Amino acid sequence: MTDRLDGLSMDIEAENKARLQAVFPECFTEGKLDIDKLLSLCGEYITDDFEKYEFKWKGKSECLRLAQRRSTATLRPCPSESVHFDTTQNLYIEGDNLEVLKLLQKSYFRKVKMIYTDPPYNTGSDFVYEDDFADPMRRYLEVTAQATKSNPETMGRYHTNWLNMMYPRLRLAANLLRDDGGIFISIDDNEVANLRKLCDEVFGEENFIAQLIWERAYAPKNDAKYISNSHDYILMYAKAIENFQIGRLPRTEEANARYQNPDNDPRGVWKPSDMSVKTYNAECDYPITTPSGRVIEPPTGRCWSLSKKAFLERLQDNRIYFGADGNSVPCIKRFLTELKYDGMAPTSLMFYKDVGHSQEGAKEVTALLEAGAFDGPLSARHPRRQPRPHRRAVLEGEGHHAGAPCADQRPERPCPAARSDPGRNGPCLAAAPRRGHNGSDRCLQNAADSGQHQGRRAHDVHARRVGRDRQDQQVNTIYAQ
Repeated sequence: MTDRLDGLSMDIEAENKARLQAVFPECFTEGKLDIDKLLSLCGEYITDDFEKYEFKWKGKSECLRLAQRRSTATLRPCPSESVHFDTTQNLYIEGDNLEVLKLLQKSYFRKVKMIYTDPPYNTGSDFVYEDDFADPMRRYLEVTAQATKSNPETMGRYHTNWLNMMYPRLRLAANLLRDDGGIFISIDDNEVANLRKLCDEVFGEENFIAQLIWERAYAPKNDAKYISNSHDYILMYAKAIENFQIGRLPRTEEANARYQNPDNDPRGVWKPSDMSVKTYNAECDYPITTPSGRVIEPPTGRCWSLSKKAFLERLQDNRIYFGADGNSVPCIKRFLTELKYDGMAPTSLMFYKDVGHSQEGAKEVTALLEAGAFDGPLSARHPRRQPRPHRRAVLEGEGHHAGAPCADQRPERPCPAARSDPGRNGPCLAAAPRRGHNGSDRCLQNAADSGQHQGRRAHDVHARRVGRDRQDQQVNTIYAQ
């Protein structure tokens, strides 16, 4: 006899409790958690001093309860509005993103490799709404149909409203990440400080990787009151930093040009590396005699990076270079063939010449749909240059960032979010409202991938009419393996 489905989303509280009880069974009495005993087992003993460092705002506790409240909503497939319904490995979901994140818990709990989210920046004109859990879908349709309410600083709960919207969604997103997964969050100066503290709490400050800076504008705004702001941020966190591996960028001709071979070393091209360091060590403070007979001491306040023994070993192995005339300050030869990693490490600065700017993204969207179809679209080059979890070419093909969903009038061009990519090992899950072609309120939805996910297609995707303003809703792109 088969078990009956209860029609509810995953019980996150019960799951957390079961995992905690498996590790600390002595902290449970008659099914209740003894928090004092748990703290003492972790070396945190109860004192009378309740003052501690913490990030608090009004409504935080309620946000945690709401995030863990089970949902009775259902995700339904829309074959008639999909592209390549039976063969695509991608998933495009439209709906209230908090409810969608809850419904994804059962199927994708701790299975997602990467999440990218582009939330409202809280600029004062963004729509930051309060969650209505009595009827979340009705609330979603209401706010996406009429984007008239803003969140100005004069409200008095300017940051509070934004934090109350973000906190439960980030907690649910964290549940989806695998142990080797990571999350990327776009933001600007308005909330980057609060978002950093929020992510430190949700993901752990030890799992912070980088705060990337994207040069989104190529021309200064001369009408700026103080400073012409030309950049946005992307916060990058790992689920568990010890398991996280990052991909690397292909080497450029410019980078390879720094390597030469002036002494015709059979090991190939190399570049010189300074032999002196600031950290003083008496064992590394010694004179070096060049082949020309010149005696060289370390620069004032510095010493050599190698001990005398290590220096002589490298000298014997032809890894020390004194210049073409044998009279220059010695340097260490670093060979291109002996680099520790293939490719180049991503940098925290993302220049528009490499990743594109907002105007470039707008032109790409206009070529697919119409001018102004999306507010602030990213160039297709932007996600391809972001540092990504190792061995996964993800963050490509989602409607907002690879252009836009293709409209019904162009069936021969599959929607980027729906396009099947054989180079990817997992589906793309996107939850966002989108405008259709020529401003029509339509959204191309994509059914679950075939094969292993075919049995739960009815649970995995749901379509609704789309809202009129991109900035009203948070955009989530989730990649699962």
